[in-house]
Amino acid sequence: MKNMLTPIGVSDFTPDEASHYHRVLGVLSDSFESEAYQLVRTGSVEYYETLAHALPEQLKDQCLKFFDAGGRTLVLRPDHTTAIARLVASRMQDAPLPLRLYYTAPVFRSPLASDATYLEHMQGGVELIGLSGPDADAEILTLCAKVLVACGFHDFVFELGHRDFSRAYTDIQQQQILDGDFAGLGFVPDMVAVSDLPKDNALYAVSHALPAEIQAKTNINMSLFHGVEQYTGLIFRCYLDGLRFPIASGGRYDVLLSKFGYDQPAVGFAFDLAMLQRAMEISS
Repeated sequence: MKNMLTPIGVSDFTPDEASHYHRVLGVLSDSFESEAYQLVRTGSVEYYETLAHALPEQLKDQCLKFFDAGGRTLVLRPDHTTAIARLVASRMQDAPLPLRLYYTAPVFRSPLASDATYLEHMQGGVELIGLSGPDADAEILTLCAKVLVACGFHDFVFELGHRDFSRAYTDIQQQQILDGDFAGLGFVPDMVAVSDLPKDNALYAVSHALPAEIQAKTNINMSLFHGVEQYTGLIFRCYLDGLRFPIASGGRYDVLLSKFGYDQPAVGFAFDLAMLQRAMEISS
């Protein structure tokens, strides 16, 4: 029998699996569109030189590169946010702000260049472009919660972090936190309930702009400041009860669009669709 293995990190779908996957997409699309978010699509292949200056170093290392007939370096889309920033800056600068955009499509990253176990990674998410401030951040978090409720989940928890939280630690301590080396750090950073948050905390306004039912599911994680290359404020993860890894993550990235010549604030998030599909199958 011939070798029928697929590359590491790529999945096939049987008819039943494909049908369930498209039901998940339908729930996401309906939820996004009910809040006036519009579908966009970027190409699966980009010129590496077009995106490279805007990609975090970690993503550059994970890119899957190849060459076209003219010798130019191409890359399979490694990230939706960067590709959508390029799209907006190149073709949508005349569109009225704010822009509320959503997508449901894969990204491609080398599992050999990171801790990821996928090569083709299905995501569904949103970008809110042209609005800053706590109300915009709260809108994103509330939309994430709305999708989870529509999928039948109520036992979810938000962990909110902020780029500025890193200032409370030395460079060595920051690296220990990012490495998960809390033994070397000598302590576990605080997890603070919204109700106990002091007014001078960077996330006070955002957390108090949330509906009460979401506040009750939200904690402030003082060690969550990863991704400082791209994030400029809020950083968040969302977890479902019983799952080790976040079901969704995102944050504020106010400098990304300026790298493509269109200076606008922005915030967004993405769902891990494979994990969301698996969680829905388990709960059904």
